[in-house]
Amino acid sequence: MHEQLVGWQHEVASDALYVRMERGRDAPALGRAAVAEWSEGLPLEPDVSDLLRLLVSELVTNAVRHSAGTRITLAGLLSDDQILVTVTDSGVGELPVAREPDLARGGYGLHLVDTFAREWGVERAEDTRVWFTMPVASTH
Repeated sequence: MHEQLVGWQHEVASDALYVRMERGRDAPALGRAAVAEWSEGLPLEPDVSDLLRLLVSELVTNAVRHSAGTRITLAGLLSDDQILVTVTDSGVGELPVAREPDLARGGYGLHLVDTFAREWGVERAEDTRVWFTMPVASTH
């Protein structure tokens, strides 16, 4: 179904995910759909799978809102007891920084990543890459 959408290319393997999409209003939904499809085959607890989709959605949304680039790449990798996810945009817009969320101004995306990810960070070269890791099992 998603393969018919313009600007959408994805590959799903048992331990890896790779999605390239155009920066646009459909990108967060495409990212969520790709992660949902990928996580079905992973040994994740349901709440971890839900949290993974939420964090990916927030990072892709940030790339859409704050990047001046035209492409977004979403990649995921399962290794041992954790998942590594990267969201890369082809622009060099605003540098992502976690802050206290505000109902009027937003700011929930990186706040959620900072709260729920095991680790996260930002890398900038010709593009901007935000990454996070999370355990495959619930920590509660």
